[in-house]
Amino acid sequence: MAARNLFWLATAKPAGTATALRRFTTYMDTDMRLLVAEDEDILQALYGLLLQRWGYQYDLATNGAEAVAYARLRGHEYDLCIMDVHMPKLDGLEATRIIRQEAGDFPILGHSNDESLEQKCVESGMDGFLPKSCDPERLRSAIEALTSDSIAVKRRGTGAD
Repeated sequence: MAARNLFWLATAKPAGTATALRRFTTYMDTDMRLLVAEDEDILQALYGLLLQRWGYQYDLATNGAEAVAYARLRGHEYDLCIMDVHMPKLDGLEATRIIRQEAGDFPILGHSNDESLEQKCVESGMDGFLPKSCDPERLRSAIEALTSDSIAVKRRGTGAD
């Protein structure tokens, strides 16, 4: 049922979309950068809409191999990665293993329609898991929870506290 709600938010009439999104989001002034690894077009669009409304900057990888390439290039810049588990070329589990070995120590949030994969996500090195059918507020809460320590460390490192 929640998946239909997410789809509705992404495809509703412009006036209905704006109203629905205001219920789920608040505007934030942030310079956080996220990496989103997702191969489904509709979810890419939804992530983009939500992340922009929440004030996040993001890069979009359409498969696991692209996610690894982004992490190798800009891993030190990411505050979090939202990682789809089932993707072409390289799945999210293997992409996470490679990122953990080679490219970065930022939080990775696993995302899949298959909730039984949560343990495999943790074993691969992911820091959390959410089903794709979750409410947008739950996604935002997970992002905030996983990045709060990351942001504090970055601020201490730059003297911006």
